[in-house]
Amino acid sequence: MHPVLCILGTRPEAIKVLPVVRALRCASIPTRVLFTAQHTHLAEEVFDLFGILPDLRLPARGEGTLTNTLTAMLPPIDHALAALTPCAVVVQGDTLSAFAGGLCAFFRHIPLYHMEAGLRTGVYDEPYPEEMLRRALTAMASVHFATTEQARAHLLREGVAPSSVACVGNTVLDALHAILPSCHTHPSDGRYRLLLTLHRRETDTSLRRRLLVSIRRLLDAHPAFDLFFPMHPTAKEVAQDVLGHTARAHLCKPMGPRAFYEQLLCADLVLTDSGGVQEEAAYLGVRTLVLRDVTEREAELSRGELTLTGRSPARVFTIANACIRAIEQAPPVDAEARRLSALTGTHGAAQAIAERIAQDVKEKERMDAP
Repeated sequence: MHPVLCILGTRPEAIKVLPVVRALRCASIPTRVLFTAQHTHLAEEVFDLFGILPDLRLPARGEGTLTNTLTAMLPPIDHALAALTPCAVVVQGDTLSAFAGGLCAFFRHIPLYHMEAGLRTGVYDEPYPEEMLRRALTAMASVHFATTEQARAHLLREGVAPSSVACVGNTVLDALHAILPSCHTHPSDGRYRLLLTLHRRETDTSLRRRLLVSIRRLLDAHPAFDLFFPMHPTAKEVAQDVLGHTARAHLCKPMGPRAFYEQLLCADLVLTDSGGVQEEAAYLGVRTLVLRDVTEREAELSRGELTLTGRSPARVFTIANACIRAIEQAPPVDAEARRLSALTGTHGAAQAIAERIAQDVKEKERMDAP
């Protein structure tokens, strides 16, 4: 049997794809992992957590332009496809790694399975370049795994055949169920926590600075709150300039998933422009403000688990200030109770995806048999 090849390159992809790799291998489907090293060290920690190492890995590269990053990936991915002759390629989401893997699979007429398909903001350059990449992957994919009914509806409106769309849920829940048992929680000691992530390309340095000034004003106005900010490299310099001398602003390097989930469990309020953090925070029941003009996480938004603030620093301050005042009227969060509650929640998207892929692979093998 030819193997299934899962292509990934970033920490969020690793978190969401490795549960599927595990489920495929449990179903006795030969499965290989190709790691593009788009996020070198951050993704490595996820491999360690799941006990799954890449079978193939591309050379690590420094930060470059989107074009340079993409064009460096294409030849080695194509070479891997030629050598392995996989029966299927699996990619997740909307990264350059997913797009490169999908494009090479399409060129070689290899069935492409796209996880987290159908997310849309309706604005081609927000988020940038993810909205365009996910739409392009829809055009190339053979099977589309949607996380929500809204995502499935987007695909059907775009003319995707209903038989090729499966609404399976989100494998981030499988990852959380795998990682949360090893997470440690800490008592609040009467303090409150803000957790911030800020990395989107469409938020330029000037806007990022003004947003951080607003967040500093929040800390000044609410002395019972501490800020925890794992800094993306694009935000490090301006963050240290604006918040580096603020005593209750804890600036640190990007965290591995276990450490980040421990921060999420203890957070009273999250401010983020990340897509994945929106999902994780919503699942853990953390109040979350989305520092973007649009979001593709429609289900969480409609259920009131997320609040879209826009990117105006003044509006972010106003909305966050109101949230903080409400939080101050209640006791700080019980992180351990939150962790235990999350572990009782449902999951199973990885198993559903693996079952569909296994069914298709076995059917193709039967059809190809002499």
